Amino acid sequence: MRVLITGGTGFCGRHLARHCLASGDDVTVIGRSASRCPEGTHFVAATLEDPAALAAALRSTKPDAVYHLAALSSVARSFDNESELYRTNVLGTLNLLRAMRTEAPEARLLVTGSAEEYAREPARSGPLSEGSPLGPVSPYGVSKAAASLMALREARSGSLDVIVTRTFNLTGPGQATTFVCADFADRVAKAAAAGQSRLEMVTGNLDARRDFSSVAEAVKAYRALIEKGERGRLYNICSGVARPIREIVERLAELSGLELETRIDPARLRPGEIPEIRGDSSRLTATTGCRVGGFKTALAELYLERLELARGGAAG
Repeated sequence: MRVLITGGTGFCGRHLARHCLASGDDVTVIGRSASRCPEGTHFVAATLEDPAALAAALRSTKPDAVYHLAALSSVARSFDNESELYRTNVLGTLNLLRAMRTEAPEARLLVTGSAEEYAREPARSGPLSEGSPLGPVSPYGVSKAAASLMALREARSGSLDVIVTRTFNLTGPGQATTFVCADFADRVAKAAAAGQSRLEMVTGNLDARRDFSSVAEAVKAYRALIEKGERGRLYNICSGVARPIREIVERLAELSGLELETRIDPARLRPGEIPEIRGDSSRLTATTGCRVGGFKTALAELYLERLELARGGAAG
């Protein structure tokens, strides 16, 4: 299968590219720079903001499947520059959809959305399903909801063969420290590499419970949906298990052998934060047989990667 991945040089995109290569696919990645392009893939320089370059990439690749992962993905940073966010995540998705209509109308498209699209209801009990109401509270969530709805409209109008995911928290090697697992793992790894026996960690709310999964398992679900997913359908990508943020600290203490003490910084607390967010992945499992999880393994791999980097930095 010939596949094209937008955002293929990013955190999730690199994992997806490697999984597709291992599955026998011919993989092309589009992005700004080939420096982070996974070995074995083809690279085409293009951005979501350049419709002509997107069209040329599709025309030259002739993909059977397109995975749309490119986006500005930090919830916290999405409040700082909304214009750039919407230009990339919303108008960029529109540019891709338009290019596919003319250059690859028969290709299957998977658009990765986010759990940030769902409404945050304090009184909610139970997991979020694909039928749960939308109500994003961050600019990032708004941008992903708009992109998802545009993509689903293409499928329902008959223009394109589109599947959309709403993906919950992912972690694993290669994740940026703007995300909580990578931030904590990086701090602990640097302390361990420096020979410390204890570390005080300044944090936000450690009692909030969130649905974490391994990025490696999530990308397997993406490819399974390309093969088995139903046109015009939404699929949650999640474990269905809500873990307290505190568990990340506890697991890192086990992995590192360090004594970790935590101190809550009021500035890191979010007003009106929802105590628990978890998803229902039963539609994904029923359609593809995939069960997404693997949090503990993914966190261990992330910590070991950060530890190796910290030791290398210390040695240099």
